Amino acid sequence: MGGFARRRLNGWIPMILSRTDAAIDQVVRTARVTPPGQPIDLYPTGRTMALSVVLEALLGDRMAGRVDEIAPLIERPQAYLESPAIRQIPHPLPRTRRAGVRADRAALDRIIDEEIAHLRSMHAGQATDVERNDVLASMVRAGELSDSEMRDQVVTLIGAGFDTTAAAFSWLLWRAVLLPGLWQRLALEADAAFKGGAAPADDRTLSQLTLASATVHESLRLHPAGLAGVREAMVDVVVCGYRVPARTIVAWSPYLSGRDPAVWPDPLAFDPDRFVDLTAEQRTAADRLWVPFGGGTRNCIGFVLAQMELTIFLARFAQRLDISAVSDVVPAPYGMAVNRPRGGSPFIVRARDGADPQLRSA
Repeated sequence: MGGFARRRLNGWIPMILSRTDAAIDQVVRTARVTPPGQPIDLYPTGRTMALSVVLEALLGDRMAGRVDEIAPLIERPQAYLESPAIRQIPHPLPRTRRAGVRADRAALDRIIDEEIAHLRSMHAGQATDVERNDVLASMVRAGELSDSEMRDQVVTLIGAGFDTTAAAFSWLLWRAVLLPGLWQRLALEADAAFKGGAAPADDRTLSQLTLASATVHESLRLHPAGLAGVREAMVDVVVCGYRVPARTIVAWSPYLSGRDPAVWPDPLAFDPDRFVDLTAEQRTAADRLWVPFGGGTRNCIGFVLAQMELTIFLARFAQRLDISAVSDVVPAPYGMAVNRPRGGSPFIVRARDGADPQLRSA
């Protein structure tokens, strides 16, 4: 999809950093009024941060400014998907949880339809607003899809790219904080890459965050947002000596492939350095079996954006915050649709020495 062209993705880097800083500002304000030693749950912070980024990337800053209005319309249906299957049996009854989910979707559709109409009117008038860098604006400019098709596309992308990224960031914090010395290494790398904010962040900045990127890869290896997926064989195929007839449904698991001892030395150990300076053989294995975003033609369309977000989130949090865990044990996972840590992300948080002056006025 042209909406996720590399040039557009790179153009989102300053926006991602700005959204990250806004989230950190709020964390710092909360930490200032939180009694010493009392943890702050950073899971809701990650959710708000991820949603604001995906809304601006997909729908523009006008819609990102309505994050508090839009968030419940997405969160309630996603929570409904986590309920037992028997509770999701289709029915027309009013005033039920399912009816509420239908109402939420209808409200979200109306918001997006209004934005499409706004973009079409601006496009017809050749106004500068159509030069926006978001995906919806690019769809309107292309003129290849109907309004309903565009709306369904962005709703699907929001659902796929919001909760998964928030869950991945939560696991990322746990792993980065619990590995001795890693948080400090990430902070030093971020200091060098961001240069104290003296220059605007861009793709060159991102390329310097090699440890942060490796940490993201290692966390996703152990904690992919989706534990399993399915594919349908289009033709007869032989896999590892097994014949798979065409039209067979095949289940696969990024969780299992990321923990395969035949591929990953000491597979349960969290070691970001395993993704640094890979040999050609190691890179080939990683490309084949590191599949938190799927692979091939069915690869997640937003996988580059997700990795970009997580790398910047992690680096900036490490640069601006000192974080310590309330437990030395990685939480158990839970969730049927999205794999996330049970109990959220409670951490002891304070502004890192020298970083608090970045706190902007509320």
